[in-house]
Amino acid sequence: MKSVAGILLLAAAALLPVWLSGCAAQDRPGATPLQQRASANRIREIRRIALTGDHGSIPLLVNRLDDDDSAVRFAAIMALEEMTGERFGYAYGASASKRSAAVSRWRTYVERRSDVAAPENGANTDLIATDDRA
Repeated sequence: MKSVAGILLLAAAALLPVWLSGCAAQDRPGATPLQQRASANRIREIRRIALTGDHGSIPLLVNRLDDDDSAVRFAAIMALEEMTGERFGYAYGASASKRSAAVSRWRTYVERRSDVAAPENGANTDLIATDDRA
């Protein structure tokens, strides 16, 4: 099985032409890395979380399974699988309606695990729209 870091590197390399052309959306001041408009920044943060094994960020990775960008969704599921050994039937390229059931299973997993912290005060600080097509 290929390492998550290698796969995430391939996903990031696919975005290289966008970075070089300057077409990437401007980042939002004050937004967390997973909330940035630029997909490359979200992918970079997902890679950091996977490499450091930051289990406290698993709920935020689960939120990225609903990202508008399939490359971000791919990075998120690869990181989650590396960190937990689970996929729960999630397919990053499936339609939103088909991904929904798997995302629900991931959310249940997060709720039931004592070693996976939910965002403080139940706040979900990572659900800002991230559509790069604007």
